[in-house]
Amino acid sequence: MNTPTILICDDDPVVHESLAIYLDNDNFAHLDAYDGKEALEKVEESNVDLILLDVMMPEVDGFTVAKRIRENEDTKNIPIIMSPRK
Repeated sequence: MNTPTILICDDDPVVHESLAIYLDNDNFAHLDAYDGKEALEKVEESNVDLILLDVMMPEVDGFTVAKRIRENEDTKNIPIIMSPRK
């Protein structure tokens, strides 16, 4: 069985590292993106099974990232969990 790959998209290093620790502890593979532009590049380059996406990110915001992912025939069905900023 293949290990699911989860893309962590968050510019906050503490949140990002915390999510990575949990995923590592449960043996999930993960990729890292620290801004919206990098997130779109990772989705395009890699086989991603789930995206954890922050709304407020530099370069390209999370809403725009999600929209672009949904517009692409190859990536439109990847599940996205969005995290709002307070």
